[in-house]
Amino acid sequence: MRVAIVARTIAPIDRGGIQNHVRYIGEDLSAKGIDITLYLHRADYPKDLPFRIVQVRTVSLPRLTAGLYVSLALSAGKALKGTDYDVYHGHSMYGWGIALNDLHPHVINCHGTQLNEYLATKAETRDPDHRLTDSITYRMERYAARKADYVIVDCELNRKDVVEQYGIDPDIIRIIPPCIRTRRFKVAAPEGPNIVYMGRLSQRKGIKYLIRAMPEVLERVPEARLLVGGSGERMAELQALVKRMGLGDSVEFLGFIPDEELPDFYARGMVFCMPSVYEGFGMVMLEAMASSLPVVAFRTGGVPEVIEDGGTGYQADPGTLGDRLARVLEDPKGAAEMGARGRKLVWDRYTTEHMADLTLAVWEEAVRR
Repeated sequence: MRVAIVARTIAPIDRGGIQNHVRYIGEDLSAKGIDITLYLHRADYPKDLPFRIVQVRTVSLPRLTAGLYVSLALSAGKALKGTDYDVYHGHSMYGWGIALNDLHPHVINCHGTQLNEYLATKAETRDPDHRLTDSITYRMERYAARKADYVIVDCELNRKDVVEQYGIDPDIIRIIPPCIRTRRFKVAAPEGPNIVYMGRLSQRKGIKYLIRAMPEVLERVPEARLLVGGSGERMAELQALVKRMGLGDSVEFLGFIPDEELPDFYARGMVFCMPSVYEGFGMVMLEAMASSLPVVAFRTGGVPEVIEDGGTGYQADPGTLGDRLARVLEDPKGAAEMGARGRKLVWDRYTTEHMADLTLAVWEEAVRR
């Protein structure tokens, strides 16, 4: 089987959940004998990958991030026109070029929906670039999904949104949760009552709610600390918030964490927090659970399916976040038990090998259709 996959980049060029997802699929299914070619934005990719990469020319527009996304989708579609792959697989809005050229069988991954990204951005910021970019990309993704033969979503909430927002026939939707390389992560050895956060420092990630919850946490657990891993456009704003609230050394911004240092970073924590306003799924949640950390998270993406209240962590909202975090930190024994249950769940259900097998089954179904 010959498969073309269109995405923006892969790890380690970018280290988001989708970038890891695409690389893992390429590696694991190449190992099973599938002939895979990735069509990606130009970058200095590793030379020892088991799949081919076609680097697509793109044109960026000043002050409009969407320009790159439109250019990449169009250029990839043009490069694919006239090819004879068995399956054409686009990720999110990058499947737009496949759809425009009417290439089939066409499979698309909707990692959440770009419409939800747009609504979350609209509610959280007035930045015109963010708003316009998300407005354009959700229309690209919606068009691609409506033209696809099969739509893969990350979780049940995503399935519901794709049906209601994009008008997709439920019969062509398949749920395949994103997964991680579980063997990378070790059992945590907390240095103390540490809360860890890992992710981009952007509006959608909701870290301001975590910072605002810290006074309640500190009132009940005075020695608690928040370790913030990640970088992004809201760094200065969040550091100023910490200063205004007088949180001092109880919050530490560690900046970008290299991939090879992630397991050690998670291992420092007693609890992981994912206060995202919106997530397609939340792969960092799985990484934390693989490190035996209980997770406190807002109800978005895969959280309702993964986090059992009092079992593997707690589901929260801005009003209950401080209480749920303090509740975990006040009971180290209970935290360790929740963490152990979460680690087992991830090892049982969220390995990349499992994700690869399910994806291959969809490709085979598309070929037979």
